[in-house]
Amino acid sequence: MSLQSQFKEFNKKIALSKTEQEELRNKRSVLTDKLRSSKDMPVFDDYCQGSYATHLGVKPVDDREYDIDIALMFNINATNHNPYEIKSKIAKVLKGHNTTDPKIKDPCVTMTYIEDGNAKYHLDLVTYSYQDSESNESQPYLARGKAADEAEWEEADPKGLINYINKTIADADDPSQLRRVIRYLKRWKTLKFSPQGDSEPPSIGITLIALEGYKNSPGNDLLATIDVVNAIKNRFYANGLDTSGNEMWKIAYPLPDSLYFKKPNDVFEKMSTVQQRGFHQKIETLLNGLIAVQNEPDIINQCKKLRKIFGDDFKIPDEASTSRRQSNFFPSSSHSG
Repeated sequence: MSLQSQFKEFNKKIALSKTEQEELRNKRSVLTDKLRSSKDMPVFDDYCQGSYATHLGVKPVDDREYDIDIALMFNINATNHNPYEIKSKIAKVLKGHNTTDPKIKDPCVTMTYIEDGNAKYHLDLVTYSYQDSESNESQPYLARGKAADEAEWEEADPKGLINYINKTIADADDPSQLRRVIRYLKRWKTLKFSPQGDSEPPSIGITLIALEGYKNSPGNDLLATIDVVNAIKNRFYANGLDTSGNEMWKIAYPLPDSLYFKKPNDVFEKMSTVQQRGFHQKIETLLNGLIAVQNEPDIINQCKKLRKIFGDDFKIPDEASTSRRQSNFFPSSSHSG
């Protein structure tokens, strides 16, 4: 049993199964069919976006929920419609469909599904219009605002972002390894950050930096993960001192310039200064922890360290069936130096 095989088993444990994907697909179809059946609803196309569309989904842990982002591309002109009114229509049509009512949020309308008294799934219906309703090649606009007085249309490029991520991964030296590394970091993020507020760094930020920082490491997911974590760490820069004299750290990362989003933009902009400092501290701890694993020659001890980082789904092999010393053990040999 090698460390690499343990990483691959971990990936199988955390990646969404076909059954889970099918269940999410079915819930999407039920909602979109109900919306289309309403005579008050403008014509729209729909598709999945986010991690579901980029094949980077990870099973939730503890009290977290499965989630799916659904783009609703309405064939309407942005200039002729109020974004809040469109979201209000969606919420009205779906009211009473479930045990919980739809909730209008800033970028979407959310439907939450309860099982055994706990939230198990939520679907975010992300609403878009077009600059020209006669052409689905024209500029898309995202419906912003959770209240009427906050409503605005914002330039967006949801399909472009999906295509960018999928193409960049497909063009990588080892697309499967890159996807695994992103999943590892998404599971780590879920375990180490609170889901409340904006303290948790956005998955899109980690994904985009991973696309840039990934280096192919044949048969060595540990090294590939170290390189990506190091790339995230290197995106931080010193940002002065707080009132107690502690150094503050900031991270910023724009959406790809080739895409048609509102500019300037920053995927980490919702994180406060304190939250970004916490993110920096946890990334440093993660990097140090992974390097400690790399410097550990005993596979059992390596897996024990990785279990503390990635949680109980990272299994510790049976000592009786394991050669405890890694045959390919090379301490401190990351690409990053």
